[in-house]
Amino acid sequence: MVYVPEGYLEYVIPFEEEAVAYCPEAFKGKEHIVTLRLPEKEEIFSYRNLAKNAIDQRGLTTYYPHATANVETRDEAIFAAINVIDGIRKNKGHGVWPYQSWGTGERADCEIMVEFGRQVEVDKIAVCLRADFPHDTYWNEITILFSDESQIKVPLIKTEVLQFIEFDNKRISWVKIIDLKMADRNSDFAALRQIEVYGSDYLQQSDL
Repeated sequence: MVYVPEGYLEYVIPFEEEAVAYCPEAFKGKEHIVTLRLPEKEEIFSYRNLAKNAIDQRGLTTYYPHATANVETRDEAIFAAINVIDGIRKNKGHGVWPYQSWGTGERADCEIMVEFGRQVEVDKIAVCLRADFPHDTYWNEITILFSDESQIKVPLIKTEVLQFIEFDNKRISWVKIIDLKMADRNSDFAALRQIEVYGSDYLQQSDL
């Protein structure tokens, strides 16, 4: 489910290097079907992963959620920020689909943001690290910054499973992960596979 504030959605078919972050058969063949529909009100205000957007694209967008970062390893599609909200949790590898991830280029000041394009209410975040051990190391602490200017420091462990962070309900329009602390230097590579942000669209009086 995506939010389209301007009333139109433009999707550019990826080719060549941009396509390696997708299933190899996704854009092949002679015939394709695109299906769109308006969601029911119960779906709009349901509790769900608000960050998931399997059709997010790099650069400017007319729809949300949308993921961006201040660095992507070698500017390659398989390490792009949008990979962390594609809904795929496979994390025991790295590189081409289905192991695309957000790569930080080994920069100490790396950060990643998910924008929702409107106000939402959230109370839980799940983080899925890339777990291609021993190729990878991991971050043992991150800071989550919210658009309401609040922030929380979160300890992480070396694991392939989702790590959940729960907090009091917040009304926000974006969330950012900053200040990622490397656990050790057995490897120079740490990467993020998924960010899941749980909550619902903000229910305004006019929506009742």
